[in-house]
Amino acid sequence: MSKTAETKKCEKAIYRATANKIGVYGCFECTLGAGYGNERVDFITMDSKNIFRCYEIKVSISDFNSRAKKSFCGDFNYFVMPEALYRELEDKSLLNPYLVSGIGIYAVNDGASVVVKAKNKNIPLHRKVELMHAMVRSLSRYTRIGE
Repeated sequence: MSKTAETKKCEKAIYRATANKIGVYGCFECTLGAGYGNERVDFITMDSKNIFRCYEIKVSISDFNSRAKKSFCGDFNYFVMPEALYRELEDKSLLNPYLVSGIGIYAVNDGASVVVKAKNKNIPLHRKVELMHAMVRSLSRYTRIGE
């Protein structure tokens, strides 16, 4: 399944806003869980202080309401969405359960900007090791030997 132009725009914007910095390492479509994994986060970053941030990209109401798992497993967790979708979800109060649980929001227009700050979950060290392993495993898909 190919990505929509809106999804690609959100990916580019969140990368530029978060991982395009010294000491911040990012991975798109990071597979979580043992073996081949059973869950995927759209984008994850780890910084040089071992702080993990997870980003779930949603580009429409149907995407937001889909049964796909929303992987909020970082120290800080965010939705990334077009600004128009953020306004629509805000008007319908669909974001309230996530806001109460500390999920932040990046709204994408020309770039990505934080409209709701995430709360720190302070995940335990063993979980950070699991996330680091997942990032390395997922980033290995970009390694090509002999090509």
